[in-house]
Amino acid sequence: MTFSSELVGDNIEFSAVGIGDYEIFFNTTETDTEFKKYPKSENRFTARRISLRPNQTINVLGLNGRTFTNPATVTLNTEYRERRDTAMLNRIKIRTTVANTSIKIRWN
Repeated sequence: MTFSSELVGDNIEFSAVGIGDYEIFFNTTETDTEFKKYPKSENRFTARRISLRPNQTINVLGLNGRTFTNPATVTLNTEYRERRDTAMLNRIKIRTTVANTSIKIRWN
């Protein structure tokens, strides 16, 4: 089985208006702010797989509250994927490099 952004699962799409650090939480109930997003929070699911596709270059700064030593750069219109054997991914932190970046994330 291949993993791509076409797999069925929950998803979020939003425009990152400003340049900055954005956190997307997969299992926390809160109200969205400009830099923190809580998609499908009523489900309180953690993710086993994440597929992220921006329309501009971004940096993935970390997962589950842990900051990467070297952020992963995701170039425009390229898919970034994370996969675990168990559903344990509860948030991802990204940094936009261009204003009005469209972010699409799909997880299951």
